[in-house]
Amino acid sequence: LEAHKEITAVSLNKSSVTLKRAETVQLSVTVTPEDAKPGLIAWSNSHPEVASVTKDGLVTAIEPGTTVVSATVGGKTAFCAIKVAKEEGESDFIIDENGYITGTLSPKETDVVIPETVNGTAVVGIAASAFKGNNYIKTLTIPSNVTEICDSAFAGCGSLYEINFTTGLKTLGKGVFS
Repeated sequence: LEAHKEITAVSLNKSSVTLKRAETVQLSVTVTPEDAKPGLIAWSNSHPEVASVTKDGLVTAIEPGTTVVSATVGGKTAFCAIKVAKEEGESDFIIDENGYITGTLSPKETDVVIPETVNGTAVVGIAASAFKGNNYIKTLTIPSNVTEICDSAFAGCGSLYEINFTTGLKTLGKGVFS
């Protein structure tokens, strides 16, 4: 009968990583001694809004910031610092093929300034329910090239108290700011 070897240390294949949004990195666990049986690995994450981690140690970057991913095995824990960096010129807004902003990658932004272009596409409108229920938005600035704000685009944005827009707006949907 073989004796059970106790884990004395745990390490990860990376101690720190910098990722861009939507990039992934696979973390793997090594236990000491090598012939100890690792058993179940418990993964955790200090800021899941910055990056997610699966039960298999796959980390996916979500939004700019920092988080610490940890793996615990046999009462021992190893850590990896994850930084998610915004690329230069990268927009926080999501835009569809028709030039309508459909949402944001930074939902906790308090002062929203809609840009004239997003990733080279001219912004012509705000899609239905694009920011619906976002209680972080306090001020909103909309440029003159935005001609339409669709139904319920900012509905339920209870903290929104200031809206600045110029003369380009032609169509305002139902319940836009309700």
